[in-house]
Amino acid sequence: MRRLLSLWRGDRWRLAAAVATGTGTVAAGAGLLATGAYLILRAGLHPPILDLTVAIVGVRFFGIARAALRYLERLVAHGAALRLTARLRTDAFSHVERLSPGGLETDRAGELLAGIADDLEDLQESMVRSLLPAAVTAAVSLLAGLIAGLMLPSAGAVLAAALAVTAGAAGIVAARWGRWAATRLGPARAGLAGAVVDLVEGAAEAVAFGRAPGLLERAADADAALRRLSRRAAWASGLGSALVALGSGLALWLVLRVAVAASSAGALDPLLVGVLALLAIAAFEPAATLPSGLDRLGPGVAAAGRLDALAARPDPVPEPDGRGPDHLEPALVLRGAWIRHRAGADHAVRDLDLDLRPGRTVALVGESGAGKSSVAAGLLRFRDLARGTYTVGGVDAGEIPAARVRRVVGAAAEDAHLLAASVRANLAIADPDAGDDDLVAALAEVHLGDWLAGLPDGLDTPIGPGGRPVSGGERRRISLARALLARFPILIADEPTAGLDPATAAAVVDEVLSTGRGVLLITHGTEGLDRVDEIVVLDQGRVAERGTHRQLLAAGGRYARLRGA
Repeated sequence: MRRLLSLWRGDRWRLAAAVATGTGTVAAGAGLLATGAYLILRAGLHPPILDLTVAIVGVRFFGIARAALRYLERLVAHGAALRLTARLRTDAFSHVERLSPGGLETDRAGELLAGIADDLEDLQESMVRSLLPAAVTAAVSLLAGLIAGLMLPSAGAVLAAALAVTAGAAGIVAARWGRWAATRLGPARAGLAGAVVDLVEGAAEAVAFGRAPGLLERAADADAALRRLSRRAAWASGLGSALVALGSGLALWLVLRVAVAASSAGALDPLLVGVLALLAIAAFEPAATLPSGLDRLGPGVAAAGRLDALAARPDPVPEPDGRGPDHLEPALVLRGAWIRHRAGADHAVRDLDLDLRPGRTVALVGESGAGKSSVAAGLLRFRDLARGTYTVGGVDAGEIPAARVRRVVGAAAEDAHLLAASVRANLAIADPDAGDDDLVAALAEVHLGDWLAGLPDGLDTPIGPGGRPVSGGERRRISLARALLARFPILIADEPTAGLDPATAAAVVDEVLSTGRGVLLITHGTEGLDRVDEIVVLDQGRVAERGTHRQLLAAGGRYARLRGA
């Protein structure tokens, strides 16, 4: 709860304004009913019209005030909740960015993103439907008891006590069930979202391998579990509503009993009996929202805890305190580098030396699992070295912010993600200021010029999810075009030729190697290996051999066997 309330730090005046306008709305409603009742009862005695003037003005005032205050309450409360959600959404995804990819290896993407979205919704609802109504109910209980007490002290005490007991009982029931649901509903919703994502994104493979029924059954089971939990939560909300209805009825009966007794004894004007009765009815208006609202308090508290836990996750690669030197030479040097595939796992790379600078090209070859991608992750500062040293321009990479290292070295990833947007938008990630000529030239460099010419709307053609389908080879070359547009001094090209015919693969590698950049070519293919300055052959994370293409072929070792020589 403390964490949930602390989220409002800096916006508490908006919360106070929402409580004040909410209380004012209920007070205006109560005033409208009370003055209306007084006006009707007083008019029944046929007094002079001037005796009714104050009551008539009161009815008009409270009617207009109620509408105006209700509008202000919604405006302030929902505005504050939306501002909070926007800030928390930005914070949450900044933490996801900070932790990617090394700090999120155990998280499923679908469940993580769906969980964050659900947590933000739970927080917003807990603010609007739980905290604010609870605060308004407390304020109205005091105010209603005070106003009723001015007319009849015993009625004020009865009304305040009835409000407190009813709100407390309904709140306890709703909050308890809310805490129970919080530990189950959030994970259940995330599990259903993950099952649906797997079902949609893996539909083709599931059908091809006959696994579709299993995925459908898993999604159906997750949906059934969520429905069971939601049904139990609804029962709790219904029980709370029943308690409020019972409490309001008892409060009305008790207030009428003491008011009628006081009127019979001559201690209360008979006209005020109806006023007190309608005041008691109106005072229970905010309490009626508690059962359906406080059951969101538990999920909100749990959501705040999960977002707090996300923020508290340590950086997979610790950032330095300073910003490092103002200028970095584009020269990367690994010495005796040991790199883990993930925290706590065995070393994927052992005792590796590597030198990269503009104009120097190196190829990493080896079977799948040899550690090639882990080397790329270490150079990009997605992984920290377990042992050894990594320097950028002669400066320890650990003393340089990771973002600055990534301005020196960039990657064209094998599994690059395409946005559900146009070709232009997908390329502009690398250089938002690039003109159309630059974008077209980058695509031509990776031999996608003819592909671009065949698109119906050219650079404005939507691709990716929901747009024009792209093949695996096209996806990799679009990723490579992005990297070329970003003008990294040193480029890591991870399997850029996979899925391409030999002629196109050779042409693409020739373009990459002839740019004058430092290039680390990670490949299973053979294209361009005779042109690189050095080939490093990895076997189970260790350097099996290294040298030029000719030297390694002549040695007749692992490289020659991989080449089939």
